[in-house]
Amino acid sequence: MSAIIFDTNIISDIYLPEPPEWLLAWVVALPPESVVIPWTLVYETEYGIRCSERSNPQKAIYLLGWFEEFLQQRLTFLDMTVEGARLLGRMAACPPLRTMFETPPLFNRNGERIKNEKVKLGADAMVAAMSIAHGIPIATLNIKDFVHIHRHFPLPGLYNPRADGWVIDPPPGWGRCDNANDDFETSHGSPLTENPSL
Repeated sequence: MSAIIFDTNIISDIYLPEPPEWLLAWVVALPPESVVIPWTLVYETEYGIRCSERSNPQKAIYLLGWFEEFLQQRLTFLDMTVEGARLLGRMAACPPLRTMFETPPLFNRNGERIKNEKVKLGADAMVAAMSIAHGIPIATLNIKDFVHIHRHFPLPGLYNPRADGWVIDPPPGWGRCDNANDDFETSHGSPLTENPSL
């Protein structure tokens, strides 16, 4: 099959205490060489773990150990190209997509503006720009932002493993990426399915 980019939420759900069986089955069934990890997944995961250090340091230490092992696997990592960076610049300048890049103001009960600790990373737009530049479809469990981006910058495919189907068709000739919700067993493992029990 052809390559597919993993959105961060795929990995996030895999290392849940009780990850969905259908998601594990789908990931294990993928040929390892077909899985593409964008640099944004590394960025978002590191950011999430570091932010959790304040509220649950023990969990953060455990997740950091899991993440270190994950990064040591033989994975294909996708970097931003000049073409992708230029696309991202056009996305950031596109008025309908501005909310993906701007951290919204936060107000207290009295209407006073306070610091918003949640930072908008713009990661979905970054993944979309890399997807378009490299011509590789995206697999995600949260299609909303990518469908919105697609209205202005057409994506080369968007797959939702939860719904077991393509939201945006892949390029002609692209290999199969289905069976997400089929009940089957595999005889081979994957480093992506190693998840901590928290």
